[in-house]
Amino acid sequence: MASNGNRADSVVRVLVAGALDHGVTEQLKARSDLLFLEAGRTDDSDANKPDVVVYVASAGYLLDNDVSVLRSWTNAPIVLATDAPRDSLVEEALRAGVSDVLILPQSADSIAFALLKSARSGRAEGGPEGHVITVMSPKGGTGKTVIATNLADALRKDGHRALLVDLDLQFGDGAIMIGAAPTATIHDLATDKGELDADKLSGFITEHESGYDLLAAPLRPEEADGVSEQKIARMLRVAASSYDVVVVDTSPQFDAALLAGVEVSDELLLLTSPEVTSLKNARVALLTLQRLSLDTDRISVVLNRAGLSGGLDAGEVSHALGKPVRFKLPNDPIVPAAVNRGLPVRRVDSGSRFARAVSAMAIELAPPLAAGSNGSHRNGLSGTLVAMAS
Repeated sequence: MASNGNRADSVVRVLVAGALDHGVTEQLKARSDLLFLEAGRTDDSDANKPDVVVYVASAGYLLDNDVSVLRSWTNAPIVLATDAPRDSLVEEALRAGVSDVLILPQSADSIAFALLKSARSGRAEGGPEGHVITVMSPKGGTGKTVIATNLADALRKDGHRALLVDLDLQFGDGAIMIGAAPTATIHDLATDKGELDADKLSGFITEHESGYDLLAAPLRPEEADGVSEQKIARMLRVAASSYDVVVVDTSPQFDAALLAGVEVSDELLLLTSPEVTSLKNARVALLTLQRLSLDTDRISVVLNRAGLSGGLDAGEVSHALGKPVRFKLPNDPIVPAAVNRGLPVRRVDSGSRFARAVSAMAIELAPPLAAGSNGSHRNGLSGTLVAMAS
C-alpha cells in the first residue's frame, strides 16, 4: 500500500488504523479518488501524510484514549468505524472530536463518501503553519513570562498575528503580566467536547489591547490535571494554523506540558540569568533535552538581566553551557515597573534598552510576513506532522 507522491489534489490520502473487511478494502483501494497509505510510514514527506484516518474499532475500545493516541501522530480528521456500537457512542464521539461515525457493516460507497467528506472538510479549512516559539527556564524567577509576553507584543508590533499560550498550567502569570482578565482558559478548551479546530480555538482566546491574543493558563492549580499532553500538542498545532507566530510560556518543571510544547516548537529559547544557580539549572536542562534527542539546533540560549552588577557575563555563560548565548536582554529597571502596571515594556518606554533588545530578538526569530498580512486571524487547520504508525 505504498503511497505515490505524484498525485492530483483531488485524491484523498487514507490511513487505516485497524482492519476493515477485506472485500470492502479491495473495493475502496480500486477507487481513483482514494489513495491508501502504508501503515508505519513516519517520514515527513507530505505525500505520506493522511488527509483522513479511518479508525476501525472492535468491542471494548476506549474511544477517548484511542483518539488521543492518534492525535499524537496526526491532525487529520478521524472517521470511527465500528461493529460494536453502544448507547453512549454519540456522546463519546462528540467528546473525542471524531469527524464521523460509521456503524459496520457498510458498503464501500458509504465508507468512501464519509472519508471524502471528512478529508475535504479538513482541506477546506487548511492553512499554512505558523512558527512556534517556546520559552523555557528550569528555574523560577528568571523572567521567563516577562520575556514571553514582551516577545509576543514585539511580534505583533511588527505586523505578525501572534498568540501567547500560557502552559504554566498550575501557576501561570501570563494574564496578570499583561493586565488581562480571561473569561476562558486552556482548561476550558481542553475539556470542551467536540473536534478542536481553529474556529473552536478562537472562542477560548483572550484578546489583548496591544493586538496579540492569549490562551490563558487554568485559574486553579487542580485544573492542570484536565489538560493532557496529547491535547496540548493538538492545541499548539491548531494554533499554528491560525497565527503567524505562537509564543509558548512554560512552567519551570519538566512536566508533560513543557515536553508537549518542546516537541512541536520550531524554536526553543532556553533562558538563564547571570547567577550560578540559574546557570546550573540551565545546564541540567540542556543536558536533559539532549538526552531526549531534541535537535539542539532548535535551542537558543537567552541571557536575561545581562549586565547585572556582580553577575556572570555572556562569555562565562557560554563556556559553562557549551553553547553560545544568542540573545542578551539587559538588566533594566523599566521591567519591574512595567510588570507592576500590567503592561508590555514597550508600552511604558519603547526606547528602553529592554524593549529595543526584545524587538531585535523578535525580528531575528520571526518568519517572513506573508503577503497581505494585516494582523487578522487566519482560519483553518494545519497540515499533519507525520502519518500514523499502526
